[in-house]
Amino acid sequence: MSENTAHSPRLAKQLRLIEDRRADVADLLEQGGPHDEALLDLVANDLVGARLVIRAALLAPPPRAVFGEAREDLERLEREAAALLGVVLDVLGAGWRSGAGRGQRG
Repeated sequence: MSENTAHSPRLAKQLRLIEDRRADVADLLEQGGPHDEALLDLVANDLVGARLVIRAALLAPPPRAVFGEAREDLERLEREAAALLGVVLDVLGAGWRSGAGRGQRG
C-alpha cells in the first residue's frame, strides 16, 4: 500500500480488517461442511463496513481527495472486499439452500 493511503489511520484499520477477514474466509473454505453462521455474519458485516469506509474515501472532495497510487490501492482493496463478501454470501446462501439457515434452527 502506498504511503498516501497508509496516512489515514481509518483506512489502515480497514486494510488490517480486510487482511483478517481474508484469512477467515480462507479458513472457512478449507473447513468445508457446516459453517458457523455467526462468524459468517460477522465477516460479512465487517466487509460491508470496510467497503463503505473505502468508498467514502474514494468519493471525498478536496482536500481529502485521494489520487494516483493511493487511489489505485483503495480501488484494489474495495474490489478485494467485494470479492470476499461474495464468497461469504455464497457460503451463507448454500447454508440456506441446504436447510441449515436461520429458519431451520431447532
